[in-house]
Amino acid sequence: MFFFALGIATVYFDFFTYPMSALTMPLTLVLLMEEYEWKKALKQVILLSIFWGIGYLGMWGAKWILCFLVLHDNIFEEVLLRIAYHTGDVEIMGEKLSAFGVLWKNIEVFVQMPYLFLAAVIGVGIIIKYRKVRKIAEWVNVIPLFAVSAIPMVWILVTKSHAGWCYWYTSRGFMGAVFALCGAFVYLMQGKDGTV
Repeated sequence: MFFFALGIATVYFDFFTYPMSALTMPLTLVLLMEEYEWKKALKQVILLSIFWGIGYLGMWGAKWILCFLVLHDNIFEEVLLRIAYHTGDVEIMGEKLSAFGVLWKNIEVFVQMPYLFLAAVIGVGIIIKYRKVRKIAEWVNVIPLFAVSAIPMVWILVTKSHAGWCYWYTSRGFMGAVFALCGAFVYLMQGKDGTV
């Protein structure tokens, strides 16, 4: 119910900027707070994402349905046009971008010295702390967190027109991916006593 309500709240408060953070960050916390076997955790990610999606799409669709009921105006053609516009092909300054071109445009926002420096510092910290190679069984446990980190990429690939035109703020959705990846590395770096 929490993720269902969160999906509704995301539509109400978010202006199609980075709604995936409203899903990925709580999902990451759920995975880190509970001790799940990886298959069960992956099912949990899928289930909670579905509930979030039902809330998100339900609230989004309810606004259009209420408009139809109150104004008696057939706006469903406009709805279909909006969906096609946000998910369709994108052309910027005469250059048609593929779905992966749009994904790169969003990632490229972070190819700047401060972000690269921060990534290098985190990488060095992980290497220093994490000298021994983990068993495959331990890496399997973070598959659900890697799945959560992929959600913003999938969102960008689906909403490629919007993500292509508004990349300077849709790229912020990657904060949920970074949070999930950091959670995965913290999990892998834990000692047997649970300390990092």
